[in-house]
Order: sequence, then structure tokens, then C-alpha cells
Amino acid sequence: MATKDFKGLSQAKFYASERLSEVKQDLLRIGAENTELKAKLETPTEDARALGEIRRRRAYLGTRSLKLKEERDGLRVDFVTLEAELKALQIERRKAEEAVLSAPTEDGAR
Repeated sequence: MATKDFKGLSQAKFYASERLSEVKQDLLRIGAENTELKAKLETPTEDARALGEIRRRRAYLGTRSLKLKEERDGLRVDFVTLEAELKALQIERRKAEEAVLSAPTEDGAR
């Protein structure tokens, strides 16, 4: 049972790690796009319709960025929790192995 738990926790930790990396890349991409759009807003040559589209896109990017940051924070908590649970299982496994190794055998020897 402990092996199954360990495997499940390891997989969950791997997923959290991979998703954290994806979220970080998305946040960087959104930040770059937002900066680019901000520069376009500051150029006086854009027409009113284009400026409205840029503002709407920036608003969407801001909302998306906030959601990704919330997800990132949750994933960080999950990652730390999973890491602690894995360490606890490893300690439990070591103790069980030590108990088996130190238990007396049938002939009384250790």
C-alpha cells in the first residue's frame, strides 16, 4: 500500500512541477504581450477602434494573469505538501526496513 501511495504522490508532485513550469511560461508570455500592447496604446497613430480593441485585450490579459497567479500559488502549496508527504513516506519506509533488518531471525541471530 505504501508503494502505491508513494507512486501516486510522486506522480502528483511531477504534475504540479510541470504545471508550475507551464504557468510560469504563460505568465511571461502574457507579460510580454501586455507590454507590447501598452506600447501600441502610447503611439498616437492608432485609431479609436484599434485602441478599444487593445484596451479590451489588455483587460483580458490582466484577468488571465490574475487567474494564473492564483493557480500558481495553489500549485506551490500542493507541491510543498506533496513533498512533505513523500518525505514522511520515505522515513516510514526506512524505519520499516530497519525494523526488518534488526529483527531477530529464527536462529536468534540478528
